[in-house]
Amino acid sequence: MAKQTADNPHQVPCAANDQRLAAFKQRYDFTPNELKVLDVVLTRSESIRELAQEMFMSERVFQRYLTKIYGKTGTKSRIDLILKYYTEPME
Repeated sequence: MAKQTADNPHQVPCAANDQRLAAFKQRYDFTPNELKVLDVVLTRSESIRELAQEMFMSERVFQRYLTKIYGKTGTKSRIDLILKYYTEPME
């Protein structure tokens, strides 16, 4: 997962969340691309457009992956997804 840096204060430290990400990934069976999108959505606060540009994909493709993630996790928004990620018990 991404680390906070002086040149990008929007990223959050998440080394402790590596286990949580692995458990979340296993529980919902994300594809590699869905996992990349999930990682940036969980760790960055920029808009969907900005995140898509940074990942060198169109906004439409990024949104498609995000919609698949919402469907797999039973969430309906970015905030809902983040809340589920951080509050769902790890098994």
